[in-house]
Amino acid sequence: DPKSPQDYTKTLARLQDVGPLNADQTQFAKKYAHAILKLRPLPIRSFSIDYSTAKDTFHPLNGQLSIKVASLPEMRAAKDLKTFADWALHSKDPDLLAES
Repeated sequence: DPKSPQDYTKTLARLQDVGPLNADQTQFAKKYAHAILKLRPLPIRSFSIDYSTAKDTFHPLNGQLSIKVASLPEMRAAKDLKTFADWALHSKDPDLLAES
Protein backbone atom coordinates (compact mmCIF):
# COMPACT_ATOMS: atom_id res chain seq x y z
CA ASP A 1 0.00 0.00 0.00
CA PRO A 2 1.24 3.52 -0.77
CA LYS A 3 2.46 5.45 2.26
CA SER A 4 1.67 8.94 0.91
CA PRO A 5 -0.38 10.69 -1.79
CA GLN A 6 2.78 10.93 -3.89
CA ASP A 7 3.40 7.17 -3.58
CA TYR A 8 -0.22 6.55 -4.57
CA THR A 9 0.20 8.68 -7.70
CA LYS A 10 3.40 6.81 -8.58
CA THR A 11 1.63 3.47 -8.09
CA LEU A 12 -1.19 4.53 -10.42
CA ALA A 13 1.32 5.66 -13.03
CA ARG A 14 2.87 2.18 -13.16
CA LEU A 15 -0.25 0.10 -12.53
CA GLN A 16 0.19 -1.76 -15.81
CA ASP A 17 3.52 -3.08 -14.47
CA VAL A 18 2.01 -4.63 -11.37
CA GLY A 19 1.68 -8.40 -11.68
CA PRO A 20 -1.50 -10.39 -11.14
CA LEU A 21 -2.97 -10.43 -7.65
CA ASN A 22 -2.64 -13.56 -5.53
CA ALA A 23 -5.75 -15.20 -4.03
CA ASP A 24 -5.58 -13.24 -0.75
CA GLN A 25 -5.12 -9.92 -2.56
CA THR A 26 -8.01 -10.73 -4.90
CA GLN A 27 -10.30 -11.57 -1.98
CA PHE A 28 -9.31 -8.36 -0.19
CA ALA A 29 -9.94 -6.31 -3.35
CA LYS A 30 -13.40 -7.85 -3.77
CA LYS A 31 -14.31 -7.10 -0.14
CA TYR A 32 -12.99 -3.55 -0.46
CA ALA A 33 -14.93 -2.94 -3.67
CA HIS A 34 -18.10 -4.32 -2.10
CA ALA A 35 -17.66 -2.08 0.94
CA ILE A 36 -17.08 1.15 -0.98
CA LEU A 37 -19.53 0.51 -3.82
CA LYS A 38 -22.38 -1.33 -2.08
CA LEU A 39 -22.29 -0.57 1.65
CA ARG A 40 -22.80 2.81 3.26
CA PRO A 41 -22.75 4.12 6.81
CA LEU A 42 -26.17 3.86 8.41
CA PRO A 43 -28.11 7.11 7.98
CA ILE A 44 -28.90 8.55 11.41
CA ARG A 45 -31.95 10.81 11.56
CA SER A 46 -32.87 10.60 15.25
CA PHE A 47 -30.01 12.80 16.38
CA SER A 48 -27.11 14.82 15.09
CA ILE A 49 -23.74 15.79 16.50
CA ASP A 50 -22.51 19.28 15.76
CA TYR A 51 -18.84 20.20 16.13
CA SER A 52 -17.19 23.56 16.60
CA THR A 53 -15.57 25.02 13.52
CA ALA A 54 -13.08 27.03 15.59
CA LYS A 55 -9.48 26.34 14.70
CA ASP A 56 -7.72 23.58 16.71
CA THR A 57 -10.86 22.65 18.68
CA PHE A 58 -11.96 19.44 16.97
CA HIS A 59 -12.03 16.27 19.02
CA PRO A 60 -14.35 13.32 18.24
CA LEU A 61 -15.84 13.50 21.73
CA ASN A 62 -16.52 17.25 21.98
CA GLY A 63 -19.61 17.44 19.77
CA GLN A 64 -22.94 18.91 20.81
CA LEU A 65 -25.71 16.27 20.63
CA SER A 66 -29.05 17.42 19.16
CA ILE A 67 -32.01 15.07 19.62
CA LYS A 68 -34.32 15.08 16.58
CA VAL A 69 -37.13 12.88 17.93
CA ALA A 70 -39.89 14.63 19.86
CA SER A 71 -41.09 11.94 22.26
CA LEU A 72 -40.21 8.64 23.89
CA PRO A 73 -42.62 6.68 21.64
CA GLU A 74 -41.03 8.31 18.59
CA MET A 75 -37.59 7.36 19.91
CA ARG A 76 -38.69 3.76 20.48
CA ALA A 77 -40.03 3.61 16.92
CA ALA A 78 -36.91 5.11 15.32
CA LYS A 79 -35.49 2.55 12.90
CA ASP A 80 -31.97 4.01 13.02
CA LEU A 81 -31.78 3.69 16.81
CA LYS A 82 -33.15 0.13 16.72
CA THR A 83 -30.62 -0.85 14.05
CA PHE A 84 -27.80 0.70 16.08
CA ALA A 85 -28.93 -0.99 19.31
CA ASP A 86 -29.21 -4.39 17.60
CA TRP A 87 -25.70 -3.96 16.15
CA ALA A 88 -24.19 -2.77 19.45
CA LEU A 89 -25.79 -5.52 21.50
CA HIS A 90 -25.76 -8.53 19.17
CA SER A 91 -23.43 -8.09 16.18
CA LYS A 92 -19.84 -9.24 15.85
CA ASP A 93 -19.37 -7.01 12.76
CA PRO A 94 -16.72 -4.32 13.38
CA ASP A 95 -18.66 -1.65 11.44
CA LEU A 96 -22.32 -0.74 11.22
CA LEU A 97 -23.06 -0.42 7.51
CA ALA A 98 -26.32 -0.36 5.58
CA GLU A 99 -26.88 -1.91 2.16
CA SER A 100 -27.38 0.76 -0.49
